[in-house]
Amino acid sequence: MSVIWSRAFGVSKGEKYLRVLCPAMDMFNHDVTLRNPLDDFVSFDEEKQMMMHQVPKEVMAGSPLHISYGQYSNAKLLYSYGFVAPENSRQAVDFWMKIPPTDPYLKLKQTVLDSNKLTQEQTYDFCGTLFKNDVDERLLATLRVILMNEQEIRLYKKAFESSILSARNELAVYENLQSSCLRKLANYPTTLEEDETILAETKTELDPRLSFAVRVRIEDKQVLSGVIDTLEQWKLSLVSNPEKYPPSSTRS
Repeated sequence: MSVIWSRAFGVSKGEKYLRVLCPAMDMFNHDVTLRNPLDDFVSFDEEKQMMMHQVPKEVMAGSPLHISYGQYSNAKLLYSYGFVAPENSRQAVDFWMKIPPTDPYLKLKQTVLDSNKLTQEQTYDFCGTLFKNDVDERLLATLRVILMNEQEIRLYKKAFESSILSARNELAVYENLQSSCLRKLANYPTTLEEDETILAETKTELDPRLSFAVRVRIEDKQVLSGVIDTLEQWKLSLVSNPEKYPPSSTRS
């Protein structure tokens, strides 16, 4: 079923959303350089009852046609479509944290998280909360609430406004997240350098599945390492200017 699903297109017909297979169109490959949404390439003509394909730019006769499956990381491409794209620049890791069961304010903090759209759902959809030089606001808000002390609870609304609750709380967020990323890196059976060696070995050419899996693992490690370095910059920025947000030049 996963093979069929990965080649199906979504069609809105009346009030129904259907997944359909289209002869020839299911052979279009993914191009990571395209930034257009899938709807720019494929649409359903209600009047003609036909699937339509449009190219976003001029294509020479005889050239292959491409579409964009979406702005996906290689982890998502491998999971849903069975391949990775070495030239893919999008790297992201889904990561969340829970309130410790021993926290005396567990119920209050959970209520706060559940009551805000930014934090009420912890999704694992490959969109990512960790990036090579950034951390998603959803995760930052979650950690600010989790790490609130008694004095900071009254300031909880600021956690959802891309704003720090206090310098103490924000520093705790960065250090806690750094420690979590370091633990995740330590839990891998291989180092980043060892994975790069594996990927470079000839045997991966004979075992593409191994090559794909190792590439995704490398990119996940690169994201975790990048987040650790980024948070170090944020910590220095926070110390020098506690009122500044975003915390550093890693954000535009």
